Amino acid sequence: MTVLSLQVKASSGVHPILKGTRVVAATLLDTLKADTKDPVCGMPVKKGSTLTVLYKDKVYGFCTRSCKASFSKQPEKFVKVKAKK
Repeated sequence: MTVLSLQVKASSGVHPILKGTRVVAATLLDTLKADTKDPVCGMPVKKGSTLTVLYKDKVYGFCTRSCKASFSKQPEKFVKVKAKK
């Protein structure tokens, strides 16, 4: 499984990474919106951090690049699955 972490900063024009796709407006899609805990080590992560990964429609924040890399390799190992009732 591949986990994508994407940041796009552009207000207009053609974005070089998106291979000619016209970008009209974009924001940092993976900036942490609230204080949280790193799912790998449990350390606190502050709102606004960009050390993040989007996984199953949720943004996870990390205290270091190594925690982010560990999560990206095996996110299911660190995400608690809620049982359906």
